[in-house]
Amino acid sequence: MKSIARKRKFPKGFLFLLVSTVLSTSLGFIAPIPAIAVPVTAAGDSAGSCTQNVSDSAGIVVTKVGNDCVVQFKNTGSITWTPSTNISVRYLVVAGGGSGTRGYCGVYWGQGGGGGEVLTGDSLSLTANVAVTVNVGSGAPRTGDCTETPGSNGSNSVLSSLTARGGKASLNSRTSTPTGAWGGISGNGNSGGNGGANGVNCSGGSCGAGGGGGAGGTGSGFDAGQGINSDIISIGTNVMYGSGGAGWAGGSAGLTQSGGATPGGSLCDAPENRGGGGSDCNGHAATGGKGGSGLIVVRYAFDVTAPTITSSANYSAQENQTTVGTATANETVTWSKVSGVDSASVTIISATGVITFNLSPDFEAPTDVGANNVYNLTIRATDTAGNTTDQAIAITVIDVVDTSSFNSFSLAGAATTATFRTQIIITANVTVSSKITFWVNGKVIPGCKNRTASGSASSFTVNCAWRPSRRGDLKISAQAIPISGSVTSSTPSPISVRVLNRTGRR
Repeated sequence: MKSIARKRKFPKGFLFLLVSTVLSTSLGFIAPIPAIAVPVTAAGDSAGSCTQNVSDSAGIVVTKVGNDCVVQFKNTGSITWTPSTNISVRYLVVAGGGSGTRGYCGVYWGQGGGGGEVLTGDSLSLTANVAVTVNVGSGAPRTGDCTETPGSNGSNSVLSSLTARGGKASLNSRTSTPTGAWGGISGNGNSGGNGGANGVNCSGGSCGAGGGGGAGGTGSGFDAGQGINSDIISIGTNVMYGSGGAGWAGGSAGLTQSGGATPGGSLCDAPENRGGGGSDCNGHAATGGKGGSGLIVVRYAFDVTAPTITSSANYSAQENQTTVGTATANETVTWSKVSGVDSASVTIISATGVITFNLSPDFEAPTDVGANNVYNLTIRATDTAGNTTDQAIAITVIDVVDTSSFNSFSLAGAATTATFRTQIIITANVTVSSKITFWVNGKVIPGCKNRTASGSASSFTVNCAWRPSRRGDLKISAQAIPISGSVTSSTPSPISVRVLNRTGRR
């Protein structure tokens, strides 16, 4: 038997997906995935006062200190941070440090890299639910060798509208001297220590190497420049950020500022998250040391003010329906029930504060504790910082008319007689809006079926024009069917009427 190969059908778009997957895998890229907010909470912060929403939680340290939240962003790279409330923050933004160099072996010694720029301030305003860009700059990697090869620059750090500039690398040159400094320039443009020979071509290692420039400081000789002190993480405890890396000269190391690198050993790399410059790795490696990565810190007072509930503690609700009312507050809150003898009978929607009965209450058959048609419970408003306010509320059920009745039912002039084939008006007045049908001896009076009674409050009236077609003693009756389906119908007492012959000619 001849076999028939079947063509396999693939879903629409399958080939595009397949090709895209192959290309993504082989070329090393994948389509970007939208960032998802990740909550990061401080240890011991059970109320969540300092919980932060970020696109990536790696390298983020959150601490709660008194009434302050301290947030440290340590990992290099860009993420987004979304404050949950309007805040004014104290900030520290430190850029990455520049790398040191090995110098020109046998001619001059290595120089330190510049420290990253340091920005500090006390009042950066951020808006609730508006994402903020946070980008921690990386320190420059180890570079250079025993030739006149310059180092590398550190990367910028960014917090919202603020940008701290990366520290500059040592030029590793006897002639190209920025502002007379052989060492790197700090991110804010300040130079470090001068090269001992100040750019003069010398040999045999007799020249002093230039120290790296620290943020806000200048050095002398091959000493490192100072950085900026900040106690933002721990009030009263200063830490220096953005110092330059010290230089090396003829076996002597320049002065190392805190946070910068020390030349001539394993500490030629600047410590991470301080933004210091690297130094000469003489005796440890044939390179210049790497710059330290940057750091971003924000500190702010979290909300400790409880919300104010602005809605009344007393609600009124009609029976036979579930609607009660809406709780309101002076700020964004979530709502809940916390206690109350009648709390099981009521629901409050957490996001909106809408209060409803679980079952429509019946005024004539109350189910509240006390059976007095007053439902008591306590509701709670919780703001975004976890502050709460409780309010005891009372919901009073109001009686409404749930059975219709006739206020009056009569012939015009309260007559008890009528004339054969002569029109007479029958009037009905009922307590609720209704459709009324009129009968005589059990038969619908022509034109008087489902007549709508009009009026307001508890008085609704409709007329029926009746021309008696029979003589003798008759019974006139009616039925009112309320417009509202929750109200029962009613009938009045029948009217007894005697229909007489007409006295005149037609």
